Amino acid sequence: MCSYNIGAFCFLRVYLLPYFLIKIPF
Repeated sequence: MCSYNIGAFCFLRVYLLPYFLIKIPF
């Protein structure tokens, strides 16, 4: 779904998203 230019950034974002959700409760 992510463009090739920001493929790495998008990958890290999607990969770290659950981690931040767990570390930072709402």
